[in-house]
Amino acid sequence: RGLGALAGALPSARTAKDAPPPEPWITQGDGTFKLAPVPPGRVRVIARHPQYVEAASELATLEPGGKVTLDVVLREGGVLEGIVEDARGRPEPRVKVTARATRSALERTTRSGDDGRFAFAALPEDVTILATADDGRSARVTVDVKDGARREIRIALPLPRDPIDVRVRDDRD
Repeated sequence: RGLGALAGALPSARTAKDAPPPEPWITQGDGTFKLAPVPPGRVRVIARHPQYVEAASELATLEPGGKVTLDVVLREGGVLEGIVEDARGRPEPRVKVTARATRSALERTTRSGDDGRFAFAALPEDVTILATADDGRSARVTVDVKDGARREIRIALPLPRDPIDVRVRDDRD
């Protein structure tokens, strides 16, 4: 849980070389943060951390030279473990597995192990999982992962297709 303040920028006669260096936009040890300078207008804070689900504050209006206090709560998310198999139920090794959130910009990618297994931590509730083999076979599944829960899935890739012969003819045969 982070509680922080945004400080609006004021027009200034100072030049860039006279201005102090900006502070990094990260939280302090107690979770508080201060973001400055921030242009006036409608603002929202988006917080990201690899061990938590991305979160956003409420929308607020920041006046020139003003301050706004916003609260951002990061949730632990859920854990998704799975196995990628072929249509016969055999593990598919080294398959690219991508998790994409339905309602945020989160996207994570991993590869299945030699046993076809993969895992993601700190996922939001609604994610789409896309498994893509190097030969182009793919499968997609939408998964609901509850906050604080662990979920297991199986993804079945289709069998490779037999090659087909193609002949292209023009008007000269």
